[in-house]
Amino acid sequence: MNHSNQMNRSTTDNVSPRGNHDGSLLTPTNQSLNDTDVEITRRIRDTLTSDSSLSTSAQNIKIITTNGVITLRGAVKSKAEHRKVVAAAKKFMGTNSVNDRLTINTR
Repeated sequence: MNHSNQMNRSTTDNVSPRGNHDGSLLTPTNQSLNDTDVEITRRIRDTLTSDSSLSTSAQNIKIITTNGVITLRGAVKSKAEHRKVVAAAKKFMGTNSVNDRLTINTR
């Protein structure tokens, strides 16, 4: 195997159809249809959309739950919003972890 094949293999080994291991490639289509995962996502979304102090951007972030692992993607408007969104995701017991892929967009 030549060096370029080794490079391609090592970078693709970390990616599966469900996204890479740290959640950075996951999209809403990767949402598990497992009842528990769907319920976790729904409860987080309800928490965010009912918080009138959050911007529309923060209320509409992507929430993907697979096997109890929550991935948050999208933009929020401030560090305070970032903390609130991550805290909302972390408060649901039974989750294995939260992959925080949020960005802060101050525009």
